[in-house]
Amino acid sequence: MASFTNILVPFDGSDAAKRALDAALGIAAENATITLLQAADQPFAADPTAVVAERMAGVVRSEEETEKDIAAYWENVETSLARIAEEACAESGKDVKMVTTAVEGNPAVVITNYAEKNGVDIIVMGRRGLGSVRSMLGSVSQRVAHETDLPLLLVK
Repeated sequence: MASFTNILVPFDGSDAAKRALDAALGIAAENATITLLQAADQPFAADPTAVVAERMAGVVRSEEETEKDIAAYWENVETSLARIAEEACAESGKDVKMVTTAVEGNPAVVITNYAEKNGVDIIVMGRRGLGSVRSMLGSVSQRVAHETDLPLLLVK
């Protein structure tokens, strides 16, 4: 089986993403770098639907409060990713470097741009994640498959 030294694992917390991380550890060369990347259009705190619902319930939040909630959201994401990376690395027993990053933006665009700009050898991702659009492939994995020229391993 081929070994890779720079692997990108888009991670949304879904079971498929967890299996993708396991697969990435399986194909990683010794001393490889695996990057766990979480991308989201916007955190739930900034979701316009949530804002409208809060206002209808009589809750009006200042811009400062919303910004604090968004910052807390991303901090929580980064902390969770770091914990997941540490646990996965320890369980695998492999000598790999785990890097974590969380980026705001369209997930498919963030994933393909990150991979191209950071010399990724392969993208290993879940076939379907937590998104609301369901098809044979998830909407993000389908778009990444169409947009990247890099090797892509989709995990069920």
